[in-house]
Amino acid sequence: MRHWSKSSLIILLALLLQFLWRSTPRTINDLFNFFSVIVVYLALRYGEIAGALSGTVAGLAQDALSLHVFGLAGLTKTGLGFGVGLAFRKLNLQPLGRQLLILFFACWFELLAWTGLAYLTFALKAPLWSGSFWLQPLTTALITGLLFHLTNRWTKE
Repeated sequence: MRHWSKSSLIILLALLLQFLWRSTPRTINDLFNFFSVIVVYLALRYGEIAGALSGTVAGLAQDALSLHVFGLAGLTKTGLGFGVGLAFRKLNLQPLGRQLLILFFACWFELLAWTGLAYLTFALKAPLWSGSFWLQPLTTALITGLLFHLTNRWTKE
């Protein structure tokens, strides 16, 4: 990872934001996952290897914060980062609409994989009853897509 110092600062920022975000009510808390936003952003910015590495680090940090099965979020976020980075490199995802669609499906798959693995390990029950839990892929895709789009415009000018 060529930009490891920037990436590690971004992951530390996500750790701080996620830690502060945990104090909000449960229904709002499920809406955002800052670690997913950062993993997808770094995968879009630096490629699939950076996405996989940042997914591993961010997922393990999320597991440490949540006190659930250690490695569960690390595994799913690694796949998320690698998949998004690979798709962005192989497919034409420059238009914002295509980018948001791929990001939504990638985040949806990551949430389903995490939920399925959580039920397989019998370690925790995901908050399936919460409507905001199911909106998490949409909000993650929107925030990350718009953040990536704005930073691309900002760096070009």
